[in-house]
Amino acid sequence: MAKTLGEKDNNETGLGFIHAFVASLSVIIVSELGDKTFFIAAIMAMRHPRCTVFSGAIAALAFMTVLSAFFGYITTVIPRVVTYYVSTALFAIFGIKMLYDGCKMSPDEGAEELEEVSTMLKHREDDVSSPGVYYIH
Repeated sequence: MAKTLGEKDNNETGLGFIHAFVASLSVIIVSELGDKTFFIAAIMAMRHPRCTVFSGAIAALAFMTVLSAFFGYITTVIPRVVTYYVSTALFAIFGIKMLYDGCKMSPDEGAEELEEVSTMLKHREDDVSSPGVYYIH
């Protein structure tokens, strides 16, 4: 069977499906845990039905995974030196944009959202800790 450019047999790389699966699963879990997407989904689940938020989050993650896998495949077709310089430029551009947005942000921009979430959590803790009151959502 003919191989496409950049495609290798498992025998050539010495790595199989299980290794790739475990590596991608662990890297994604570590990088996504504590990410702003994680917090956005948690806050949205406090306001909207959990199944709806879960479905939307899974659909978005699936779309981003397919997009990432596609870009990963494209990098095997493009010469390595081009990939290196393009990825370096994109990393620098996004880093500068984040610094710019952070400098432009007012100090109390997230305070209102934090206050609202704190109040909601406080009410839920009070409801759960009250004797004889059971909170089922």
